[in-house]
Amino acid sequence: MITHGEPYGPNLVEAAHGRTMLVDWDSVLLAPRERDLWEVPSNGAALRAYFGMTGISPGGTGVRLSRAWYSLADTAIYIHQFRRTHTGELNDAEAWSNSLYHVPSHTNWPELG
Repeated sequence: MITHGEPYGPNLVEAAHGRTMLVDWDSVLLAPRERDLWEVPSNGAALRAYFGMTGISPGGTGVRLSRAWYSLADTAIYIHQFRRTHTGELNDAEAWSNSLYHVPSHTNWPELG
């Protein structure tokens, strides 16, 4: 299936006619649907709406695998960035902060035990 990769937040834009549009398709891939659903809260309205429209309830293992893939991919990007010469600008500080979100820990990955 065609997946967006980041179907949330600033990538959702409401058009003048009231319809919500998904923009910024630079990370599109053919992948399991869980790739687009790993950030959606499992008990939230968005997943209920998704199930209501598609009749599909994404599996937990696929969602966890997609979450792990995303964190590992972002961690690799940040490591690459940190290995290059940097000047301590705002982008470096934000990258460091964001990288800490993806590092495995009990807070981010309670299932690691």
